[in-house]
Amino acid sequence: MLAGTGGVGGEGGKATGTGSGGSGCTGGASQHEGPGDAIGGIGGKGGIGYSAGGNGGTGGAAINNGTGDAIGGAGGAGGIAQMSGGSSGNGGDGGIAINNGSGNAIGGAGANGTSGGNRAAGGNGGSGGSGAITQVAATGTAAGGNGGAGGTGAVGGGHGGIGGSASSASATGDAIGGTGGDGGRGFGIGKGGFGGSGGSAGLTNAGAAGSATGGKGGAGGNGTIGGAGGRGGDGSTTGTGFGIGGTGGDGGDSFTPLATGGNGGNGGDAHAPDPDNATVGAGGAGGGGGTGGSPGATGSKGTVF
Repeated sequence: MLAGTGGVGGEGGKATGTGSGGSGCTGGASQHEGPGDAIGGIGGKGGIGYSAGGNGGTGGAAINNGTGDAIGGAGGAGGIAQMSGGSSGNGGDGGIAINNGSGNAIGGAGANGTSGGNRAAGGNGGSGGSGAITQVAATGTAAGGNGGAGGTGAVGGGHGGIGGSASSASATGDAIGGTGGDGGRGFGIGKGGFGGSGGSAGLTNAGAAGSATGGKGGAGGNGTIGGAGGRGGDGSTTGTGFGIGGTGGDGGDSFTPLATGGNGGNGGDAHAPDPDNATVGAGGAGGGGGTGGSPGATGSKGTVF
């Protein structure tokens, strides 16, 4: 089958002197009719900078009105920071995916934050793109893109990106939230980055037989103080299937004997018309250290809002 693919976004400019690198451009959007897939373009890279690297561009959106899939473009990588104590560029967000036909809708992945090495702070990971199915007769799966991991760095690890949300009007398909990105490791005196939250998932058809599963939270990064784990995403259905909350991410470990490990992320909530079909997410484990981090709480159960 033919596929329509958006172009790659342009790269941000390199800074001269003490300036910051330019941000990458958004990847090209793709709209497809008939058979075949719609694929968004990759976001452009962030430019190299002195005090700060440029942020990566957002992935291109994808819209499919035919029988194939809609796949959002991946986010672009962030730029490098050259200054000691500077900030590396953040990863670009994934592109959104909308399927108005019969196939899957898969959000683009967020890019990882750029590493700061032994000089700069790590960049934050990009968020995953959302995935949405709009037709009751569709048989595909809606899935949010995964969040990017935070970059490592001496000043501190970057935070993980949030997982993309997923929603579907289908009577038969599933919705799956994206996984949150892990927090970056902190070197030297750097703290670990927080894990990104998992993406939410929702089925909106009253006759939906599929499952809505929230994404898992990202783990916290290790560091002088461990980063907290991300919260699990909520899972909600208005149909006859299951709403399943995502598991919380584990807290990061601490290198320092007197410091604290990161707290585990809370589990995601679950909602369904029949409470027996609602399965809540478990909390993540606390990180190790001189003082261990606290485990995350279990998610809450309830009927649909």
